[in-house]
Amino acid sequence: RGRTCQEESAPLGLNAFEVIGAGVFALPEPLMSRRLQPLLPRRVKSVSPAVVPPEAFRLGLRPRQIFDHLTGQHTVIELLRRYDDLDQRTAFARTVYLLLETGLATVV
Repeated sequence: RGRTCQEESAPLGLNAFEVIGAGVFALPEPLMSRRLQPLLPRRVKSVSPAVVPPEAFRLGLRPRQIFDHLTGQHTVIELLRRYDDLDQRTAFARTVYLLLETGLATVV
């Protein structure tokens, strides 16, 4: 912050939030599992007011829906068990991780 690049550069026209969201969803599954393991017994709550809306990641409706349902009343493992479908469970886990890492959710 407050420093300029000494190299010649040009704006890439990328949306940083979209890149972050895509990056989380591209992480290898073993890495995601390791990162989420310590969070499984913890309760997670959305941060209000949110610094940016969950829609900023351009991942569809899921981030907003999950953000709105993170009340701190259930552990991550309890929330994961609600999904029978592996793809939905994986998407939920990645979204919770994204929200936590970007400060839109917190462990309580």
